[in-house]
Order: sequence, then structure tokens, then C-alpha cells
Amino acid sequence: MVNQSIFKTYDVRGIYPEPLNEKAVEAVGRAFVAQSQADKVVVGRDVRASSPLLFEALCKGITEAGADVADIGLVTTPVLSFAVVTGNYQAGVMISASHNPPEYNGLKLIGPRGVQLSKETGIDEVARLVERGELTSAPKVGRVSKYDVRERYYHHILSFSKNIKSGLKVVIDAGNGMGGDFNKPVLDQLPIKYQPLYFKPDGNFPNHPANPAEDKNLVDVMEAVKNSGADLGIAFDGDADRAIFIDDKGNKLNPGHYLLLVGKSEIEKSQDKRIYYDLRFPHIVKDELLALGAKPVLTRVGNPFYKQQLIEDGGTMAVELSGHVMFADGYGLDDGLLAVVKLLNILSNADRKLSDMVAEFEAKSYYPGEINIPCHRPTEIIEKVKERYQSPDVKIDTMDGLTVDGGDWWFNIRASNTEPILRLTLETKPDIVFGQTKEKELIDLINTLDKSLET
Repeated sequence: MVNQSIFKTYDVRGIYPEPLNEKAVEAVGRAFVAQSQADKVVVGRDVRASSPLLFEALCKGITEAGADVADIGLVTTPVLSFAVVTGNYQAGVMISASHNPPEYNGLKLIGPRGVQLSKETGIDEVARLVERGELTSAPKVGRVSKYDVRERYYHHILSFSKNIKSGLKVVIDAGNGMGGDFNKPVLDQLPIKYQPLYFKPDGNFPNHPANPAEDKNLVDVMEAVKNSGADLGIAFDGDADRAIFIDDKGNKLNPGHYLLLVGKSEIEKSQDKRIYYDLRFPHIVKDELLALGAKPVLTRVGNPFYKQQLIEDGGTMAVELSGHVMFADGYGLDDGLLAVVKLLNILSNADRKLSDMVAEFEAKSYYPGEINIPCHRPTEIIEKVKERYQSPDVKIDTMDGLTVDGGDWWFNIRASNTEPILRLTLETKPDIVFGQTKEKELIDLINTLDKSLET
């Protein structure tokens, strides 16, 4: 039996070889062909040690289910999605666990137009087919053939770089993932001077985890920016579908502020002014977007949902707090390299440093970013916090977790999909003492509730 715990909200993921192994991946390959009804599936993989073995198992499942495999080799996740979209395929699979530690691996299942499957759009069906074990072999076994889209992808990305002026100094940390050597042909053609960190792909991630969402993994790029006097730092995650940015002072750029910096030019050139934004962003993001003439659309957390809305409903761009960025003229796909090129266009034509541009946003509120709090029963804690703040003086929303708005302060708490933690996002009026007091109040409340529920 295949362990059903590998089926997550919008991918298949687990530790190799248990619970994720060749048997499980072969079954997922068979089920995905049945679910998608595809006659050809594009398959790519990252540099993890288990990826070649899982590739063979996946191809066995797909071909014995009667579909062909278009093997695009070692690539970033954006390239896999790009291959599906530009080749007009109905299905693709990326073998990658993205930012997870080296013992993990996974599968991202991609449907028509690059839409990533989630529980609502196909993963649950794939899981049911695997659980039933009713997957039979087709009368004719499919074939595996090579399919190289790298040069076409590089040309696509470089088409957005024409307004980048020379002179920018950049530090780029690939974390030994796919964003280094694979993206180098594009980076080398940009009119920038860049310092590479950990460009050689290594599935053991020997220098630090390829997870730029955690500040401890940004220390090297932050220090390199400060020591070299660079204008910008960039950190890719393991499969390079997102990038986190560091300003010239060595501070992490809030993705909401990235949206405001890049969004202005995107809005100006687009007929469709819709922009999909994260409910955890500072409230200034919505206010500024409205001032720019955009039509901001609040979206539930999870990058596949942003991507699906942008692809299927239309719009200009979408940004999630985790760093996933999608552009309509980039087929609506989340692509860390394209996000880099778009920001370089803005910075090279600006008359101020990135830190100066961001400072005007940061001065308008106290916003410490997302805080992760370990807990045992996150769902019950959320309900208790809701009861604690229930009042005629506040607005409560449960679109994604719990959002409580008290006027000059608000917060959101959500349970992690993968870990026993609560994710807290808080914003208050621009008063550090007030903000830190409210932050401590919430952390203390969550920890107290966790202890009481544990006993």
C-alpha cells in the first residue's frame, strides 16, 4: 500500500525512501495519466540524490499507463511549466521537493496551461486512484524521448531584459539548488556584475538549505551584499520557482514591497488591472495598489491558487508572501528568474537605492513579518484565539486561518500545512512600542493556550 500521507495540499511530498519511494511514484504516474487523460507527459527533475531513481519509476508508471514521456532532464520548476505551456501539453511532472531538506523529494503535478494541481483540482482524485489500486496497464506501452526547451526558455526570459542598464552590482545565492548553473546562461547575458554563491548543484545542499524563507539561510548573501557594496542580493530556493531579495543594506525585501516596486510598470502596460495579493501583506500594499489604478484581489494562501486565478481569470500579476511571483506576460507561472529580471529593470532605471525606496513603505506601519510558533493543536488554538478577540470593536475573517482587525492593528494566524506550527502575521500603527507589545501579547497567548491544551 502507498502511504497516503505523501499527498499534500498541492503536491506529492515526503522523505525518501519512506514514505515516498519508487513504488509510490510509479503508482502516482499511472494515476496521473488516468486523471489527466494525457497522451504525453513532460517530466523534469532537480538535483536531489533520489531524483534519478524516482524519474525511472515515474516513467515506468506513465508509459505503462499508455502515455509517452517528454524528458526535459535536470531543470528548474519554471522550465517544466514553461515546457507544458509552450508545447501545449496537457500534463507535466516536476520531481522536486523545492526548499525541503535533502532527504525529501516530491512531485509537482502540472495540468493544462501550467496550472498546478491542488486538492480541489486533481490531487485528491490521483490519491483516490492510488489508494484503490485499480490502475491497469495499457495495451500499448508509451515511449520516453528527450525534449530540450532550455534555449527557448532562456530566450523568453531575456526578452524582458532590454531595459536593464549596466552598472548594477548583484550577489546571487543559489543554495546549491537548480537556480545557479542552470540560470547562468541568462545571468551571463545581463548587463550586471554578479557574485555567485553556491552555484554548483548539489542535492546534499552542503552550505545551507535552499530555503530562503528562513532568515538563517540568508546570512551569507546578506553579508556578501554588505561587504561588497552590492545594489541587490538574490536567493533562489531549491527549484528556483521563487527568489527572495536583499536590499543594498543587507535587509530582506518584503514580497509585498516587491509587488509595489514592480507592479507600477506592470499596471501601466496592462489592460487588465487585476493584481492578486496575499492577505498577510501589510495593508499599505492594497492602499498603494489602488492609488496606482490597480484592482487588487485578495487571495487565499498557497501559490497554486494565485497562479490558477491569474492563468484562468486573467490579470496583471500575482505575489505571495513566500516569494512566489507570477506575471501575465510570463504565462502566469511562478518563476524566480523572471522575478529577478523584472526587478533589475526597475532598479537600473531608478535614481535611488532599493533601501531608500522601501523605507517609505516601512515607515507607515510596524510589520515584523511572519512569525512561526511551535504548537501541538493549532486548529484548537485558532478557535480559542477567535473567542478571545471576539468583540463588536473588531472585524473577524476566516478566509484563511483567522484574521482579526482592530483598526490600528491586525493579525492573521494560520496552521502550517506541513509542520506543527502556527504562522502569525501582525501589523500595527507605526509605533514600535505599541507594535512590540501587541506582538508579545499574541505570542504569549498562543504559548499559554498551547500549554493548557497539551495538558
